[in-house]
Amino acid sequence: MGTIEGIRSVVAATQEKHGRVDALYNNAGVGALAKSFLRVHETPYEIFEKTIRLNLWSVFAMSHETIPLMLKTGGSIINVASINAQAAIPGSVSYISAKGGVLSMTRSIAFDYAVDGIRANVLIPGYIDTRMVSDYTNKAPDPTAAAKEFADQHLLGRIGDPQEVAAAALWLASDASTFMTGSALTVDGGYLAK
Repeated sequence: MGTIEGIRSVVAATQEKHGRVDALYNNAGVGALAKSFLRVHETPYEIFEKTIRLNLWSVFAMSHETIPLMLKTGGSIINVASINAQAAIPGSVSYISAKGGVLSMTRSIAFDYAVDGIRANVLIPGYIDTRMVSDYTNKAPDPTAAAKEFADQHLLGRIGDPQEVAAAALWLASDASTFMTGSALTVDGGYLAK
């Protein structure tokens, strides 16, 4: 997660090179920053604040700095939340709060900017084969069992591939989805259908 100055620099460089921004993909994510699951009263303020900053504030900041460019041409904002924005898990109040905030923020952006031709949608991925998931399973006493436990939570019996989420994001960025805004597109292998 960068500073506001760093974010402004990225947006300015994009404008200088391309002259416009057609799509913004906000995919910030960090899971548990603590060494164990913590209930609300056990969660240190600094852990909560850092998780919110990385997972929610960064989405706000990138959108805040990019939307002025999109006001001229319209565009599509795709934010990435999590199944945990809709289904809580024990001891993860910081992550769940941040991803729930991304879901709500996306709807707010859609409401505020539809009149300007800016669409905003949110992806709700299940467990995906990322470093965040593998870091968790590799730290478990039995990494193979932990990986299987993640896989078994999905109706399809596996975790997702990053390319499957990327394909959904590209679709939301494309003209094929021009009648969608304020929507949550679930890419979770059936996790939330249970």
